[in-house]
Order: sequence, then structure tokens, then C-alpha cells
Amino acid sequence: MIIDVHTHNANAGNAIINLRVNGDTTEPARGFFSVGIHPWDVTPHINSSLYMVRHLASLQQVVAIGETGLDSLRNRDNLDYQEMMLQEHIIIANEVNKPLILHVVRAWQNVIKTCRTTKPTVPCVIHGFRGNENVAQLMLNDGFYLSLGENFNSKAAILMPSERLLIETDESRLSISDIASRIAQVRSTTVDHILHIAQANARRVFGI
Repeated sequence: MIIDVHTHNANAGNAIINLRVNGDTTEPARGFFSVGIHPWDVTPHINSSLYMVRHLASLQQVVAIGETGLDSLRNRDNLDYQEMMLQEHIIIANEVNKPLILHVVRAWQNVIKTCRTTKPTVPCVIHGFRGNENVAQLMLNDGFYLSLGENFNSKAAILMPSERLLIETDESRLSISDIASRIAQVRSTTVDHILHIAQANARRVFGI
């Protein structure tokens, strides 16, 4: 039963644990994982890390590719390489038929453009979505799923259709139930309802 679709807590249960790949990364142990090269780590010389992503991507316990994406606020000097790496992750995700988890900061249009060009055939999830309702609608119109964590825009949370809503803890100290409670409050519903739809959506998107 997966509810939390993105966490950096290696001991989390009922969650997809993010494995931030570098050249020395070893195969993950028990649990469910996502594997990818974070945009902050992208440099012109990361071939060994990309090789490791390809190696890990087909493992049964790896259920998603990422987090990958574009961050124009941090590591912006390597934005061209971030775009190239995002394209490579899309190709890998398509090959292994596993969803893509995206980190996006001030690069919404760039991500849309890259995805339209490289054409992912798998679900794409914007993790830790903090954009306003206009950005939310923009991404929803292009088919993205939005995963809400501790910090989210209330108007965007209200706008989101239930079938595109995912939830996560990321690096928060809050529990997934606490985050669901905050979302439930702004959407005028119950915690159990948010947990139920988040679990159903995670099952559909990640197949677990």
C-alpha cells in the first residue's frame, strides 16, 4: 500500500524512497524506490551516473525514474545539461515503462517543451508542487500529475481534480497523514478521503 510517492527517508514505510544516483550508488535494498540524477547534480561529466540509472531502472523494486527535471534557480549554469539529462531520463522511463518523477523550479514552460519534444509514454509526476493555481492548470492541461507535500499553494490544491492528486513527505518531518490533513482542510473534505484517493492514484500511476 503506497501513499507517500516521494520521500528521502530511507526508513519510510508505504512510500517510494528516492535514490539520488551517483557513480557510487549501489542497488537498493527492500522497499520501493525511484532512481535518477537530481538536476542539482548535473554536470557535463556524469556518464557513470547515467549508466547507473540505466542499470537500476529495470530492477523490480525500482518503480519510477527520477527525480530528474529542471531547476533554473540552482545549478542554472548547467541548465542546458539539465535539459539533456531530462531527455535521457524520459527515454529510460519509456524503455522500462515506469513513471517519471520531476523536480521543477521556475522552468515550467521548459519542462512542457522538453516533454512535448521527447514524448514520454508514461505518467509524469511533478513532485513537491508549490505553484499557484495558474501554473497548476498549465501543467494539468499537459497531462501531468501533481504531488503535494508540506508546502503547497491552497488555491492550486483546491483546483486539482482528485484523479491527478498525489501526496508526499519529501524531506518533511511531518507524517503523510499530517500532510493529508492539511490538504483535506483546504479541500473541505476528510483526511480519510485524501488518503484514499492518494492511495488509489498511486496504485494506478505506479502499479503498486
